[in-house]
Amino acid sequence: MGGIGEGAQAIAMGAAAAAQLAFQEIQANKAEKREEALKAEMDNLARQPIINPYEGVTNLSEMASDLSGMLSNPFNSLGVATAASEMQAEQTDIALANTLDTLRATGASAGGATALARMALESKKGISADIERQEAANQKLRASGEETLLRSKMAEAQRQQLLA
Repeated sequence: MGGIGEGAQAIAMGAAAAAQLAFQEIQANKAEKREEALKAEMDNLARQPIINPYEGVTNLSEMASDLSGMLSNPFNSLGVATAASEMQAEQTDIALANTLDTLRATGASAGGATALARMALESKKGISADIERQEAANQKLRASGEETLLRSKMAEAQRQQLLA
């Protein structure tokens, strides 16, 4: 009886394998039909045309010109106001001369003349200091103007590079 049972078991296993193959075949057919249906659906979809965002754009970089030649440092040629200083020096000289005349007329000592000379020297130092202050301020303005000029030229060069 062992021989019959083994034959039935082999038949049953063969039937199970055949059933499994049939099931796999059915599943493969379903998957293939699903894939074909999806492809057909995608083919039927209405696609929007691709839009070129640069269509109709004209390159205007040739029209740009370098404007850095128009730039200059307005503080490059500042002068020093010496007229007021010269006038102050003249007034000081006149006042000192008048004081010296008074000292001579009154017969004052040499110490008065020395004091007068010191006053003249201090007055001239003040005038020189004022001119020096003006020159220093002008140099600062020139340097500031030069810095602004260089920054403007760099900005113009960058603008030119962006347009190219």
